[in-house]
Amino acid sequence: MVSLKEILGIAGKLKLKLEGLPKHIAFTAVQSVPSDNIENFIEKSWGNLENTINVCTKLNIPIVTFFLLPVKKKELERKDIEYLSALFKKLDQSEDLEKKQIKVSVLGKWYDLPSGLVEEIKTVIEKTKDYDRFFVNICLNYNGQDEIVGACRLLARQVKLGKLEPEAIDSGLIKANLYSSYFIPPELVILTGGSPITRGLLLWDSSMSRFFFINKPWRDLETQDLLDALEYYQNNQ
Repeated sequence: MVSLKEILGIAGKLKLKLEGLPKHIAFTAVQSVPSDNIENFIEKSWGNLENTINVCTKLNIPIVTFFLLPVKKKELERKDIEYLSALFKKLDQSEDLEKKQIKVSVLGKWYDLPSGLVEEIKTVIEKTKDYDRFFVNICLNYNGQDEIVGACRLLARQVKLGKLEPEAIDSGLIKANLYSSYFIPPELVILTGGSPITRGLLLWDSSMSRFFFINKPWRDLETQDLLDALEYYQNNQ
């Protein structure tokens, strides 16, 4: 992981100001898991996840969201389960969670994933539930349209039970029933892999976000790429 001195050195060359940084950054980190050499793939992906969290905490960016797995219409392959399981085990073992008081939340229908993986996710969530200095959100089995549909269904049930008037439904109530209800919208969304497709990441929340495109797969992102995105954000306020 890079040190604060290294971060400040790169920031200085970019003329990146440490004031006026976004409070919430979201990343599309969806990637295809290879069938061979998966151990190296996991290490690179975890290293980048860990370093990104490290940079954001050192820059006092309190919320960072990673979109790791979209909704799957077919069962996950063993390699996908191995990849996600390894990431959550490494998260659980990370000393930074307690040291930096990082709360981990998982957004999406993650409870529909294989039972062993669900238990590993629950372990990290339970371990960090009382932390409140920094927040790491991980989107798993997630779809932005499904998130909005789910919120509408919850509100429709309240209307059906006579607990809510249809005229009372507004954007605030929809936000309050999203997976992301606890968090402010991301000011910056970073799309990796060279694709302009958002994959519906935080679809409701990102209507006013700045978008930055990086022509690299998630596992190959470097500190420079993140700081470039932050400079772009500051220059396009």
